Amino acid sequence: MLTNESVVTPFPDIAQGASLVQTVVFVGIFGISSLVGTVGNAAVILAFYLYKKVRTTDNVFILKTSFWDLVTSAVIIPLTISSMVTGLPNCGQSCCAFKGFLSLFSMTQSSLSCAITAFNRYVHVVLSLATYIRWFGPVKAGWSGHE
Repeated sequence: MLTNESVVTPFPDIAQGASLVQTVVFVGIFGISSLVGTVGNAAVILAFYLYKKVRTTDNVFILKTSFWDLVTSAVIIPLTISSMVTGLPNCGQSCCAFKGFLSLFSMTQSSLSCAITAFNRYVHVVLSLATYIRWFGPVKAGWSGHE
């Protein structure tokens, strides 16, 4: 009999197939990357808003990448660590599904932001300034340039 219920399979308990040392190393590496990513990306975002000198259309793309990387390091990685260590979904099926969506969306947005940043730099270096401004003016970059 078919039902419309979705089945969410929790992460396997990390301790099942791993020794205590492997578990500690895994949690340590993920924990350090989460901490460094959170502090670093928060600093980039804070610098953008505090210092006029860095508020350029070029840096808007870096700001967008930092935002999605902050979501990953401050929200997704800690929830993943918790879920993998306990072997249970963090806060129920709906939250688990949202975390999955947020993970996929965050990775996609971060990757796209990196790609558009690379394209932005390429246009800025290779093409004329008029072309750069036409393609990447403040409004098209998603930032008005005003306080």
